[in-house]
Amino acid sequence: MSSGIPNTEVLEICKISGIEAFLISAQLSWTGHVIRMSENRLPKQAFYSQLEHGTRSSGGQWKRYKDMLKHKLKACSIDPKELETLAEDRSSWRAMCKASVQHLESVRVAELKKKRSIRKAGRRPTAGGFTCVTCGRICASLLTPPNSSSSSVIRDPSCRRLSPSSVSLQKWLNRSRCYLG
Repeated sequence: MSSGIPNTEVLEICKISGIEAFLISAQLSWTGHVIRMSENRLPKQAFYSQLEHGTRSSGGQWKRYKDMLKHKLKACSIDPKELETLAEDRSSWRAMCKASVQHLESVRVAELKKKRSIRKAGRRPTAGGFTCVTCGRICASLLTPPNSSSSSVIRDPSCRRLSPSSVSLQKWLNRSRCYLG
């Protein structure tokens, strides 16, 4: 049975950061460690290695460690081009990583709190949606209902009082997201 306390408040009470911030911090710390290694060490050779033969297949690619590292560096406002020069000084690298990860975590927590307050306030999106004439639910969708220019009655798919007459309207309603209004 849950007590209804959100994870963000639990993390604040315990004075710790979330798992994502912990993982990013560990990844940045390890990257700095590898960059400072001597050239003959195997982890550094693997970190800077490239495939000599072959090509990547066409289409969407699996993210490599380097791709994700670059994404996380940008999220932490660290320029990937200056990674090596920044990581050379261990103490300043650790301080920079800690500050940037804390900032990233505070932004993430603020977004989660805002999202939760909107959800708990009961405000629902109304732009681009319609209201079911039978049950009063607001249905927000990126799709436009078929025959929307005609005077057809639009009903929410979970409203069982009256069934829509058009099969295409029913398919459209099944693809849309409906909220209690």
